[in-house]
Amino acid sequence: MTGSLWRDGKSVATGPRSVALLGLLLEAEGRVVTKADLMERAWPGLTVEEGNLTVQIATLRKLLGARPDGTEWIVTVPRVGYRLPRQDDAGAVYDLYLRALAANTDESIESNAVAYTLLREALTIEPENALILSLAAWALEHRTTMGWPLLGEDDKAECLRLARRGLQHSAGHPRVMVHCGMALLQTGKDYEGGMAVLEAAAAANPNDLRVAACSGIAALHCGDIDDALERLHRALRLGPRDPDARFSLTGIAMAEIFRGNYEAAVSFAARSLALNAHFDPTYWMLIAAHAHLGNMAEARQYLHALEAIAPGVTLEKIQAGQPAKDPGRFVPVLEGLARAGMRAR
Repeated sequence: MTGSLWRDGKSVATGPRSVALLGLLLEAEGRVVTKADLMERAWPGLTVEEGNLTVQIATLRKLLGARPDGTEWIVTVPRVGYRLPRQDDAGAVYDLYLRALAANTDESIESNAVAYTLLREALTIEPENALILSLAAWALEHRTTMGWPLLGEDDKAECLRLARRGLQHSAGHPRVMVHCGMALLQTGKDYEGGMAVLEAAAAANPNDLRVAACSGIAALHCGDIDDALERLHRALRLGPRDPDARFSLTGIAMAEIFRGNYEAAVSFAARSLALNAHFDPTYWMLIAAHAHLGNMAEARQYLHALEAIAPGVTLEKIQAGQPAKDPGRFVPVLEGLARAGMRAR
């Protein structure tokens, strides 16, 4: 391929490989071009190290200079390849974000997978977008916590990689920190690191319902139960009818099971169910609390409902997804689930 590169009305000297790479990126019209395809275009029929491509891309970036907004003309898509920006990138990312947010809120296995796919697409456009990174980590954290089927070869490792990248670019954004902090705590079992991030998020915006609820859930698993309840009730007051209230309502129900207040647990979990019929932990609390109360018909009814939306649910999967800083704390929930007849594995 031959061609000329012009910048600011002046011809810029460039080599044939740079021209070949730029040509392929232009042909893709903003779509991601893999490293393998780029290397085949620049070094057809030859076996070369990936470092050669990195050098050529760096050279191209230097030749092209920066965009008017200061960003690079060639966008790196981590571990995949490169692409050129599109004029409507910002609008496309925002659209993908809104669709993913709606799918995530649904809380079903299927909608979670849809949300993650949308977020991965957004990351091909803006790979360093902290909010998108954190939501992708949040989606995978949910899958590991619930014990749902994997979306990739190693969802746990990818969840933590996304969370750490999100924190790297977070700039103190409370929502980014809370999503990433929960991923560290729930999926990574990094109790000190996760709690530190969640505390920082709560300090940055104590009036964000999700931030308040997640800091309460983290305290419920890794801190003082009374402190956790105070945080969760405060979160509930911030938005009693908000869809995110499912977190605080279910967290309060869990705390009441820990304390042996099963009727209170049923009451709060029932309120959560009224807000969202797909949130697995709400069913866990309803099943366990009813079983502890001796209401076996109700416990089994909720177990059947859970198995309908999460067919692969087992005690082993649920236990594996929970933080274990205090291994005995979650036992009353597991005991109630076992009494109701949930499969062990």
